[in-house]
Amino acid sequence: MKTYFLLILLFFSLQSSAHEYYFAFAEVQYIDSTQKMEVTLSVSTHDLEAVLKKKGVLDSDLESMSNNVTSTIALEKELLEHFKISSSENCQLSLVGSKTLLTGVTNFYFESEPFAVENELTFFFDLLMGTYPEQQNKITLYMRGSSYTQPFLQNIRTQIIKLENK
Repeated sequence: MKTYFLLILLFFSLQSSAHEYYFAFAEVQYIDSTQKMEVTLSVSTHDLEAVLKKKGVLDSDLESMSNNVTSTIALEKELLEHFKISSSENCQLSLVGSKTLLTGVTNFYFESEPFAVENELTFFFDLLMGTYPEQQNKITLYMRGSSYTQPFLQNIRTQIIKLENK
């Protein structure tokens, strides 16, 4: 009887513990030797799946999507509509892979074409903000021995990072 009660209690506690926080993170590294950006975009798997299903981009789950070229192209387009990098020109990113983790997060890996960097970089990062009013995003840029971090909120979807001269 105790086991039955504990299972019911556990079930209801899991049902009522929907997360209160919505975050996506991007780690961006500029590789001087290739003049390319390498990006890891980390996002809550079920939050992104819900948005993609609502938009008709996804009909099952993210893991099964990787086997379908048309779906992967649509996913890349959707992600890059909400994550952009520019300097004197726009950075052209391509999705090179993804990994869904047991923690409920999916990492998307991007690489850019060669990209000339001036004295500052402009980042646009409003992924999931159109659906989740609590959504907050963060970027950490690693470049030439320095790191820069910027938050993105509902009212701050674009950030400019001024680069140190080293």
